[in-house]
Amino acid sequence: YAYGVQNVHKEFCFVAEVRDEDGNVKLIAYPRCIVSTGLQGTIENGAEEVAEAEITLSIMADEQGNCKYEALASAVSEEIKTGWLTNFNYDLIKKA
Repeated sequence: YAYGVQNVHKEFCFVAEVRDEDGNVKLIAYPRCIVSTGLQGTIENGAEEVAEAEITLSIMADEQGNCKYEALASAVSEEIKTGWLTNFNYDLIKKA
């Protein structure tokens, strides 16, 4: 495998379950993303841990004009939570 300047990234939706600074579990979604820079990271010879790799994303507005959505996991049903993490769409936002 190879990665370089010839690689073209497709637009995608990024979703995650995260904890905020107060320990609240939230669902987040960035409905339209594209990788805007190549993979960045460092390799340390002889290191016992895997180095972190970083990518930079460009975030774009969706059809509703929004770039990010979030919801408290405790405030939504399991059906919405599962849908959010597996098949995010605007209908889930209207239900939440």
